[in-house]
Amino acid sequence: MTTADQPDPPTEAGTTETDGAPVQGRHPRRGWVVALVAVATVLAVLASLTAWVQRQVLNTDNWVAASDELLEDPDVQAALSEYIVSELYAQVDVQAQLADALPEDLEGLAGPAAAALRQPATQAVGYLLDTNQVQNLWSRVNRRAHETLVAVLEDDLNVVSTADGVVTLELGDLVRQLGEQLGLSSDLLDQIPPDVGNIVIAESDELAAAQRAVQITQTLSVWLFVVVIALYALAVFLSVDRRRTIRLVGWSLLGASIVLLVVRRLSLDYVVSMVENPANEAPARSVFMIASALLAQLAWAGVAYGVVLVAGAVYAGPSRAAVAVRREAAPLLSTEPWAVWSTAAVVFGLLVLWSPLPAFDVWWSTLILLAVYGFAVEALRRQSRREFPDAEWGQLREVVTGTARSGWSSVSDWWARRGTNAAAAGTGTASVDSLERLAELHGRGALSDDEYTAAKADVLGLPARPS
Repeated sequence: MTTADQPDPPTEAGTTETDGAPVQGRHPRRGWVVALVAVATVLAVLASLTAWVQRQVLNTDNWVAASDELLEDPDVQAALSEYIVSELYAQVDVQAQLADALPEDLEGLAGPAAAALRQPATQAVGYLLDTNQVQNLWSRVNRRAHETLVAVLEDDLNVVSTADGVVTLELGDLVRQLGEQLGLSSDLLDQIPPDVGNIVIAESDELAAAQRAVQITQTLSVWLFVVVIALYALAVFLSVDRRRTIRLVGWSLLGASIVLLVVRRLSLDYVVSMVENPANEAPARSVFMIASALLAQLAWAGVAYGVVLVAGAVYAGPSRAAVAVRREAAPLLSTEPWAVWSTAAVVFGLLVLWSPLPAFDVWWSTLILLAVYGFAVEALRRQSRREFPDAEWGQLREVVTGTARSGWSSVSDWWARRGTNAAAAGTGTASVDSLERLAELHGRGALSDDEYTAAKADVLGLPARPS
C-alpha cells in the first residue's frame, strides 16, 4: 500500500477539514492548555533561579571551585594583589622602617622609596598568587568561610557560632604568608592585627531575612522543577492537538531561557554600576560572571530543550518537508522494535557519558529526560509505521549507498575539474614565458619580423600567416 492509498487519519475533536488540511477550531480546553503553559513558563524561570542559588551559592564544593577559578582570573588577581599590599602598607609603616634603615643624610628618600616599592610589591604578590601554596591556602580560607555561612543561613548554630552575628572571609593568614614571602621581618608581621584582611560576608541584621530566603529556596529548588514538568505534561495531556502543544512547550522553554539570560545581563550591569572605584569594575564583572556561570548553563540547557521540542514537533508535522524527511527516515524507524530501541539506548548512554547539560548531573532529572526521550522515540516509531508501513531496512541501505555514490561522483568530478584547471593554468604560464622570451629575442634582432610572427602564432596555437 502506498502513502496515497492510505485512508485519511481521523480528525481530532475540535478540528474541521478544509481541502484536506485540518483547521483548529475553538476547543474549550485550549484556554486551559495555554494557561498551564504560561504558568509553567514563569515557574521555570523561578525554578532555575532557585536551583542556581541551591547548587552554586549554598553548595560549598561548588563555591570553592568557583573561588579557585576566581583566583586564576587576571582581573581578580590584580585587584586582590592591590588589596593585600594596601593592607600591608596600612598596618606596617614602611616609610618609617626604611627611614630607620637608611643613613641619616638619606632619610628623606624613605617616602619616595616606600611609594616606589608599592608597585613591585603588588606585582610580586600577583606572582605569589599563582603558586600552589597560596592557592591551597585560598581554597581553605574560602571553604571555612562558606561552611560557616551555610551553617548560619541554615540556622545550625550547634555546629558554628559567629562573632556578633558577623560572617567574614578571613584573609589574615594569606596576608601574613605573603608578607613573609615578600621578605618582611617577624617583628613587622607581629604588628599586623589579627583581624587584618577580614572581608564581611554577612551581618546580623541581614541574617534573619537570609535564613528565611534559604529555607524557601531549599524547599522550592526541587519541587518547582517537578511542578513545572507536571504542568507541561498536563497541558499536553489535555490538548486536542498534542503536537502543537509540544511545540508551544518548546517555545515556552526558549522564552524562559531568554528571560534568564536577560536577567543575568541586567544583574551584571547593576552589580558593575554599584562599584564606586572604576578600577574595580573589571574584577567585579569577572566575579559576577564566574559566580553566575551555572545560571547561564541552566539557561542554555533550556534553549537546547526548547530547540529539540520545537524541531521534534515540526518533524512530526504535516508540512511537505517534514513528510519528505520522515519518508527518508522511515526505513530506520520501521525496522524491528529491538533495533530501534537498541540504537536509542546507545545514543542516550553516550549523552549520559558526555553530560552536555546540567540535568545529566542529577539522577532524578536524568530519569525524567530518559522518560521523555523514550516517549518521543516510541511516538516517532509508531508514526513512521503508520505512515509508511511498507518501509524496509533494505531501502535505507539503498538510500545510503546512492547518497554515497552521488557524493563520490561529485568529489571525482571536482577533482577532475581541479586537475584540468591546474593544467590550463600551467599551460598559460608557460605561454606567457615563451612570449616574453620571443619578444626579448626579437628586440635584440635575433629574430626577424616574419620569424617572430610565426613563432608567436605557434605559441598561441594560431594558424600561421601566409608569407
